[in-house]
Amino acid sequence: MSTIVKWVLGILVIIIIIGVLWHIGIFGGTTTTTPVQQSAAVSNSTTTANSTVVSDSSIDAINASINAQATSIAKALSAAGGTPSATQISAIASTFQGSNTLMANLITGLTARITNARSAGGSLTVEQTEQAQLTDLGHQLSNMTSQVSAATANTATAYPTTAARQQALKQLLVAQTDLKAAQADIATIVKELGVK
Repeated sequence: MSTIVKWVLGILVIIIIIGVLWHIGIFGGTTTTTPVQQSAAVSNSTTTANSTVVSDSSIDAINASINAQATSIAKALSAAGGTPSATQISAIASTFQGSNTLMANLITGLTARITNARSAGGSLTVEQTEQAQLTDLGHQLSNMTSQVSAATANTATAYPTTAARQQALKQLLVAQTDLKAAQADIATIVKELGVK
């Protein structure tokens, strides 16, 4: 398969995942639920007066989308070679930006879950671990965003130089490292929260 076909397929997979997430209500979509589903959702989530319902399935769905995008990014970076085209850099940066949005949503949900656990009298040690991981996750997200923005800026001209494209690749590889660290933080938090 050509690189263009792979990119198109990768983008289609991401669009489908986002569409499914929207349909199930994670991105504001509406769903019709039966009373049994509503009951299961209530028993599978926690609420407080100051937070929204954050179900295990919502966290799992966002996390799965982040993992799928991370895999797509890894494949795209591998296929890009030593000097990717400006189009490849732009497409990879776009996928990173999608991951950033998902992570921001996940951070909001995980923060609400940690707050709920604290309100319910959860373990102080676990809460401190979760909070430290959440803080690190925020740092990783910020670092990743900065690297992707710099990579995009390096190739923003009509005809970026080979050196600019190579520098952009280095920045995207650093962003990938940040993404992997963020995924490790997410895994720790999800485990500590007991998300199924």
